[in-house]
Amino acid sequence: MAPSARQITPIDGAMISDVPRINEIESKADLEEELHDTVVNLGKNVGDHYIRKAKVEEIERSNGEPGNDVPLSEKIGVDASPFPEVQAAVRNYDEEMPANTIRAWAIGLFLVTICGGMNMLFHLRSPAISISTIVAQFLAYPIGRLWSLTMPQRIFMTFGVRWSLNPGPFNVKEHVVVTVMSFGWGFQLLLTWTSTMIGYGIAGISRRFLVWPAAMIWPSNLVSTSLMYTLHDHAPEDTSQSDEWSVGRYRYFIYVAVGSFVWYWVPGFLFEGLSVFAGISLIPLTLDWTVVSAYVLSPLIPPWYAIANTLVGVVVFFWITAIAVHFSGVSYAKYIPMGTSSVYDNTGKVYNVSRVLNPDITLNIDAYKAYSPLFLPTT
Repeated sequence: MAPSARQITPIDGAMISDVPRINEIESKADLEEELHDTVVNLGKNVGDHYIRKAKVEEIERSNGEPGNDVPLSEKIGVDASPFPEVQAAVRNYDEEMPANTIRAWAIGLFLVTICGGMNMLFHLRSPAISISTIVAQFLAYPIGRLWSLTMPQRIFMTFGVRWSLNPGPFNVKEHVVVTVMSFGWGFQLLLTWTSTMIGYGIAGISRRFLVWPAAMIWPSNLVSTSLMYTLHDHAPEDTSQSDEWSVGRYRYFIYVAVGSFVWYWVPGFLFEGLSVFAGISLIPLTLDWTVVSAYVLSPLIPPWYAIANTLVGVVVFFWITAIAVHFSGVSYAKYIPMGTSSVYDNTGKVYNVSRVLNPDITLNIDAYKAYSPLFLPTT
């Protein structure tokens, strides 16, 4: 009796025998073990949810037929994060497209100069306006699109290297290069060298725990990643994946950007009283986003536990400690405003610095003693 031939099963377009080899068994066992360790580290609740979901789908697919079951590690995916926020913002595959191009370098160097100068200028404003990486990332997109539409696509040859001013549509990898380049020059360049070497060194040492596992979440990086794919993905929303929502990411972003632009003119110019409802500075309310993000960046990025930690600090140091210090009369605090950036004299007026300075702008001790000591507000 002739031996039975091995069955060949098509998987993802490839013909693979259903009789596994030893190295395949060991490789799959390693993947499943690594996946199990990762899920355990995430927390039992998150891990149980995804394991149950994968097992249910695995059973439904197999329908009791041998050979159709899919290993759990392949079903969940070692490189797939179990967090929906990460899945929506980060893609776990790479696309072939040019990145190190003349266009990326030109736009990046241009934004380095502009953003650095504008940050230095707006730093003197109160409240300060910071041109963050997100702003440079957003500005780079229309510049890159305009470049791709206007510049010639001619191929040049220099010292045996082929290059072009317009290698094609402005792609997401070029956009990332521009964004990374957009901040740094002089001091920032030296600071970047030192801090980056330290950062990469620590990342290399701890990459097994902080970089390789797909379950590691970095909230601040999800914003840039989401914006990258939003600007370059103009496809409408897949209505089969949602009940009623049909607006794509790109269109929704345009709606929000236009609404934000229109609203800024209200507290910024038309009615500046909407910027701060201070009272005695215990619960400062504002309808001006520049005031919210001037010193603490965007509060939408950190997770809830980080915001809660800040809130606890506000309650302890502002609502309790500041009130106790102010109304107890320490350093005559109750005679001056509770929260302000000004300094006061012994009459309760703003301190006149010119009265205690010599013509060469040095301190005159006798004039200082004759005038008044400094009195600082509580907060």
